[in-house]
Amino acid sequence: MARELQLQATPENRLIHSVDETLHSWMDYIRYCMDSDFYREARRDGISRQDSAVLTLLWTYLSTFSLRDRERIENDVDSFYFYAKGFLNELSPFRYNRGGYDPTMRAVFMGKIRAVLKDVKAAALHEEGRETYEFLCAIVRYTSSEDYICRAYDLYRRYLFRFRPKVQRPRVDFQI
Repeated sequence: MARELQLQATPENRLIHSVDETLHSWMDYIRYCMDSDFYREARRDGISRQDSAVLTLLWTYLSTFSLRDRERIENDVDSFYFYAKGFLNELSPFRYNRGGYDPTMRAVFMGKIRAVLKDVKAAALHEEGRETYEFLCAIVRYTSSEDYICRAYDLYRRYLFRFRPKVQRPRVDFQI
């Protein structure tokens, strides 16, 4: 028992635990998004699996704001950019570390991500596995490039304000 506690106290084990917890949170977030009405509606609207994943991840994050704040963020690019940084920080605390870039943490994180992506891709023989893979890839893209979240925002706005209103389907309450 004392040996286990000693092993847990090493910086390497804390680092691995932290990375594992982040990946666990990502998978919970992905499952929540995959089960959302928003994702199902986007797929029914003919949006690709990849774009639906990108849209749903962003929509789910924006849904954590009050309706008034969300409308402001959806309609004001500057507000969106302000909150986008917070979204990226929540998804990947290792990328934007207050203490500076930590190459060891980043290496462990990227190694784990590659392993998880490989495992999920191998399990992508059925629809849910393919969906999980697309969501995970979208999160990796979000956390790998600040420009990607800007492209995702453009896609989101096109979907909500151009495509979505043209769909003749009863409105689904997307409130969380």
